[in-house]
Formats: sequence, structure tokens, C-alpha cells
Amino acid sequence: MGELVKDRRTGRLGTYMDMRGGEAYLRPPEGGTEWTTNPASIERYGDESRVVVNIIPDRRYPVPGAGSADAA
Repeated sequence: MGELVKDRRTGRLGTYMDMRGGEAYLRPPEGGTEWTTNPASIERYGDESRVVVNIIPDRRYPVPGAGSADAA
């Protein structure tokens, strides 16, 4: 689980999430809606040391230059 794979059927990259009912469940690396595919159509993708990171800003700290239009 969590491994980056390529769905050869669609050509899309996905994160392997689960196997249920004979189908592999994949999710886009950047997040989003899962899709299913035949397990035989997935293959490992690229360098095993690759890491996918989702950055979530911490709203408690202001970002320089990103002030609201009302601030002046």
C-alpha cells in the first residue's frame, strides 16, 4: 500500500491503495478520487526512493506577500 504504480490500461500514475473484489484500487499521487483497474495491468513505477509529498499550509503563520486585499 502506498506504492507508486502505473496503470498500463489508462497510462495514469497512481498510488496503490487496496485490492478488493479482484480489482486494484489506485489514487492519483496528488490526491483525489480512486479508480479501479485489473491488477494485471499495474506495474511499479520509477525509482523506489521516490516520495510524494502533499504540503498543507499552516494558516496560523502568515505568508509574506500573501496578505488579503482588505489589509492596508
